[in-house]
Amino acid sequence: MNRVEWLSHTNLPLKEGDCWGKLNKNEIKLSSLEEQRERIRRWQPQQRLLINLNRFHRMVPPIYCSKYRKIIKNNLKYRYKVISVTSIIPVYLFLLLHFFFNYKFDYEAVGSALGFIGLCLAYFLTYKLGLSNTKLIKERSLFYYWLFNSVVPRKALLFCVLYGGGIAFLQLFFQQFLGTTDAVFELYGIMYEEVSNQDYWRFFTGPNLHYSLLHFFVNYLTLLMVGTLSISLTGYKSTFIFIIGNAVGAYCQFVFGGSVFDNYGGISSGNFALFSWLLGYNCFYKNNLPQGFSYTIGIVGIIGLISGELLNSNSATVAHVTGILFGLAASFFYSCYAYCIQRH
Repeated sequence: MNRVEWLSHTNLPLKEGDCWGKLNKNEIKLSSLEEQRERIRRWQPQQRLLINLNRFHRMVPPIYCSKYRKIIKNNLKYRYKVISVTSIIPVYLFLLLHFFFNYKFDYEAVGSALGFIGLCLAYFLTYKLGLSNTKLIKERSLFYYWLFNSVVPRKALLFCVLYGGGIAFLQLFFQQFLGTTDAVFELYGIMYEEVSNQDYWRFFTGPNLHYSLLHFFVNYLTLLMVGTLSISLTGYKSTFIFIIGNAVGAYCQFVFGGSVFDNYGGISSGNFALFSWLLGYNCFYKNNLPQGFSYTIGIVGIIGLISGELLNSNSATVAHVTGILFGLAASFFYSCYAYCIQRH
């Protein structure tokens, strides 16, 4: 496999002038060693700080300087330890209320507790698998610099922003024109009665409709995160995975999800398909994520799935699971196809 683009040092800018460093393309001139150390203490790999070192002809992340490495590693260890412990505190509060004040756990409380446990685990694994030594910190800093500065991720983000904005505009437009959300669903949403009459095209248009502003924003923000990563790292074939993942998830919810509801909406199935597609692509075809990053993505996806099921009694469980399975299957078959092409 070819080396992934974000690992290339050519993404870093050439040195200009005699400044100590650059942050977001703005020059930083620090005169004293103490000022430099203070700046380094606050540094994390996701920050776009680059410094000027004599042995490199490009600006580089601070971890490349041997005299800063101990400060950086100690700082990251302390930060992630604090964040991990802090994120688990709400769980202890839930347990305290339960044992000493007879607080009865409901689905919302369990979902929230599992979410905080997942966050704690995500931060712990992020540090342990991705930031525990110099090589991993270098790798993570190059990845974030590419993600925040390269043209490819910016175009991917713009695509996701425009897509989400477009489906929101269409729904609001027709809602104003027709008067109610129900009327919009009748127009091009997934109404089971209409689908039963062979209106199968609704499986492609219906997922773009949402039941509330909160429902839309949760799915939209998820798309901005996982959609940008997927398109940036695997190309625009991710859009095909997203669209088909939505349609397949909606179909399986219609067929296997029972008859409790008479309609379906939301792009969450496509989002889950992108989560599993990205992880499967990284596993089956090309290892294009920083070490340990796939575990963080996986945990975030699992938190979203479990918390959604527990916090929302109307959650489309079948569609979500179908989206995950479709993304994994698509990544596996794509890797097989790519292998056959390379062999011939």
